[in-house]
Amino acid sequence: MITLVTLSAVLILGNPVLQDPARPPAQDPVAEQDTGNDETQRLNARVLTQLEGADAIEAQGRAAYEAAVAERAARIAEIEAEAARERAAYETRMAEYRAEVAAAEARQARWRDQVAACERGNRAACAGN
Repeated sequence: MITLVTLSAVLILGNPVLQDPARPPAQDPVAEQDTGNDETQRLNARVLTQLEGADAIEAQGRAAYEAAVAERAARIAEIEAEAARERAAYETRMAEYRAEVAAAEARQARWRDQVAACERGNRAACAGN
């Protein structure tokens, strides 16, 4: 596929794109005489070869770009997965911490109740102190 960018690049590099003029039907041997069409065809073939080469380079560049985009997307997905794992681990640690705090608060509340019972004269409550 010859793109406008590729055609412009060839023109900028000084390679004119020559059109092969319409040839009359080859019925008369006189019409088959060399009218410069061989040179035109040679130049057109050269330009076409350059354009095809430019198309190939463009296709390689496009493939490299698409590969880089896919690699970037994969890396982003990898980073997001790692972040999700870290968030899950953090939430687990926080849940464990909150459970430890709740257990400590419950032990302290039982101790306060036991101290209060001991102070009220319940000697059985004072045995643990």
